[in-house]
Amino acid sequence: MAIEECLVEWGITKVLSITVDNTSSNDVALQKLKGKIGNWDTSVLNGEHLHLRCVDHILNLIVKDGLSIFDGSISKVRSAVKYVRQSPAREMMFMECAKYERIETKRSLILDVDTRWNSTYQMLDVAEKYERAFDRYDTQDPGYKKHLKSGNVDGRPTSQDWVTIRKFALFLKFFYDLTCKISRTLYVTSNIFLHEIYAVHAILNEWTYGVDGQMVSIGREMLAKFNKYWGDPTKMNNLLFIAVVFDPKHKLQFMVYMLKHMYGKEVGGMIGKSLEETLYKMFNEYKTKMSKNNERDGAIEKRRDDNIGQVHPSQLLRMQFEKDIAMIQVMGVHRI
Repeated sequence: MAIEECLVEWGITKVLSITVDNTSSNDVALQKLKGKIGNWDTSVLNGEHLHLRCVDHILNLIVKDGLSIFDGSISKVRSAVKYVRQSPAREMMFMECAKYERIETKRSLILDVDTRWNSTYQMLDVAEKYERAFDRYDTQDPGYKKHLKSGNVDGRPTSQDWVTIRKFALFLKFFYDLTCKISRTLYVTSNIFLHEIYAVHAILNEWTYGVDGQMVSIGREMLAKFNKYWGDPTKMNNLLFIAVVFDPKHKLQFMVYMLKHMYGKEVGGMIGKSLEETLYKMFNEYKTKMSKNNERDGAIEKRRDDNIGQVHPSQLLRMQFEKDIAMIQVMGVHRI
């Protein structure tokens, strides 16, 4: 009801789709809203493709599973970075250690927000480059070991932690770049969503059947999450498929080819057939609307002709003046 009220208040009657996250309450809300908007007779195919699930939200769910697997090593690095960043004196000493170790990067350590995985990626991406600096800093600041110790557990990052972090940072980079790519606001992104979803599916499959045991474990966990929230093709909005079909670089044949690679020949072929039917439905709906618009324009023109005798003479002169001006502009003549 709140969304409906906003649309009415803003004067928005033509709604193609509404993007929301995957909570069940949104499924119910969008189903109700579809009926309301359908009554406005302005939506495409009676709002059949109104509900669009947020790609960024699904990526966040997938990545958080990976974060939980590496939480131990990530927490150690986060604590080390926080300790150094707590005072300018520590930062200065740390940078001296980095200079002594001849670390070439000029980027400063970044404090992350542990609930935002993209900031965690940025923190890890910078911190792993300073591994030798952290080791040397440990010998220069006696408070470093004491501060990071928790009970009888040494909280300083070990060499194995850095190996894990480096591997995980490379893993996160793929999702970070992907999120940046599909979240742009200055150019159209709807035609690239499905390509990136396919890329995620392919990468997770590759990890699942790889030789690295740790990445195999991550791949399985994340692929299960991917399939839960995105893998069922019946829950995907056909507009994502149609956006790729409308892209001159790909068209329908490539779209069906991609679907078969993602879901197998049988399921992919079935989705491809459904997509083709949806395209024809959409085309016919627009064709009907265009025909009605032409008929309405013709009726308006006819009524104008029928009412000529009732128009004030000065208005008739004005109409003739506008026609003459239009003709002059077309002919390129600059005098009356």
